[in-house]
Amino acid sequence: RDVAPSRGLGDVYKRQIKNVRNLSFTRLVNEVAKYCGGTPYPVLSAGAKAALMKKAIDSVTDELVLFGKKTGRPAFITSMLSIHDEMTSCCVSPDEMSELAANLGDKRLLADKLSDMSLILQAYNDLLEKRFLDPAGNLSRLYDMLIESEYLNGKILFIDGFNGFVADEYRIIKLMIQKLSLIHISEPTRRSYI
Repeated sequence: RDVAPSRGLGDVYKRQIKNVRNLSFTRLVNEVAKYCGGTPYPVLSAGAKAALMKKAIDSVTDELVLFGKKTGRPAFITSMLSIHDEMTSCCVSPDEMSELAANLGDKRLLADKLSDMSLILQAYNDLLEKRFLDPAGNLSRLYDMLIESEYLNGKILFIDGFNGFVADEYRIIKLMIQKLSLIHISEPTRRSYI
């Protein structure tokens, strides 16, 4: 017979349910990091991120064209942290920002702004490198861990309950599609059936 009896199938489900993980990307980062042996550096708190960003800004203040006078304001530090987090989630590096600034031609104000931001963000990244982990980079680290580890081996992926993805999440999903043999994706619907 080709169809297993329902009682036997139920037993299989009961035995396998302990292997099911319901993970957001944030929880997946933690799970994969634990699988890979933990995080090698301390994770920065919001206050530590602000202090490190202030140090980064101070280190390049003399090179800034547009932002020089504004760098001492607390709101500027907060703004730069938001820009850092946004650029990180969109996979835009300080080098790419600098290159874009160089190619803007006669749009000097925008070019100077991008150039100043790229200097600050590169200084921040240099301070982070091999010393601290910024939570904004979790998805990039997840991608790297998934490439290097065998965490995905033998896994089946179900993607459900989403409205959209940022660039890093798309990169991770693409990697999973390449590495996994079985993936189920449910497409969200805009209709309400209630």
